[in-house]
Amino acid sequence: MDNSMDRLLELAQQKKTRLIYRFSPGLYMFPDSGDEQSASKMSPVANYCCKALTGLAGTAPAVMFDRAAFAFYGIEGLMTLSMCLVMAKNLGYFTILDGCFAGGGALKMCEASFYAEYSSGALGFPADAVTVSPYCAAEDIRAMARICREEDKAIFICAKDGKSDDKDSFENVKTDGGLTLFETAVDDAGAFGESYVGEKGYSVIGFVTAPAGKNQSLRDLDRWGIALVRATPDDLDDANTYSFFYPKECEGEFIALSDKDIAEKLGCADKNFDFEAVAGYFKAAAEEVEKKRLEKK
Repeated sequence: MDNSMDRLLELAQQKKTRLIYRFSPGLYMFPDSGDEQSASKMSPVANYCCKALTGLAGTAPAVMFDRAAFAFYGIEGLMTLSMCLVMAKNLGYFTILDGCFAGGGALKMCEASFYAEYSSGALGFPADAVTVSPYCAAEDIRAMARICREEDKAIFICAKDGKSDDKDSFENVKTDGGLTLFETAVDDAGAFGESYVGEKGYSVIGFVTAPAGKNQSLRDLDRWGIALVRATPDDLDDANTYSFFYPKECEGEFIALSDKDIAEKLGCADKNFDFEAVAGYFKAAAEEVEKKRLEKK
C-alpha cells in the first residue's frame, strides 16, 4: 500500500463497511456511580471506551476521538484519550484525532501526534490522522502533507460542520472568488493533496463535511480527497449522505456516527447509557451503509 488512505480503504474492505465510530462521551450519558468519594469521575467514560473499542473491533475500520469531549475533564480526560488511542491502534483500527486544530498549533499537533510512539507508558496522542482547520497557513498545510506522506499519516481539513445554508453562517460567507468558505476549504484540500495520491487514487489530505445538497459540486472541487461525512442516525436515510461515493467505484467517502447521537436516538443518553444497545445500532447501521454504498454500482 502506498499511503495511509490505501490502508484505511483496505481496512474498510476487510470490515465490509465505510462507517466510523466517533467517541464523544459526556458524563451526562452515564449512570451515577453512587460513591463520589472513591470513584473517579472519568472511570465510567474510560471503562466504556475500553469496552467499545473491544466490542466494535470486528465492525468498525476506524474510530474517531473528539478531543474536546475528553479535554473537558482535564488531565484525567486527556490521559484517557491517550490510553484509548494506543489501545485502538493495538486493536488494528485506523485512528483519527478530531480537534480541528488551527493556526501554528495545527502543524505542531500533527508533528506531536504523528511522531508519537505507541506506548501505554507515556502521555501522548498518537493517531493515523488529525482533523485541522481550513484557516491554516498554506505553508503549514504543505508541511503537514509532506509529513503525512513520509510517516504514512493523513489530515482531514474541516470544511462544513452542519447542513445549514444560512448565508449569515461564517462557513457560508462568500469569498472574492465566488466560493463559500467551506467550498474554498474543499478546494484547498484538493489542490494541496494532488501531489500525494496513493495507489488507490486518494491523497493524504481529505476533508470533513456534513450531508448537504452541494455534495456533487464539492466533489468536483476535490477529486482526490476522502470525504469524511459527520452524520446523525437520521442522516442515514438521506441520499445526500452517500453522494460522495463515486458511482460504480463506490469509494471516496467514509461516514462518521457518534456515540452521543446514537444514544440520543435510542433515548439512553440521560444517565442511562446502554452500550450494548448503542453497539447493536452501530453494527446494524454499518450493514445499512454498506448496502446503500453498493447500490451506487
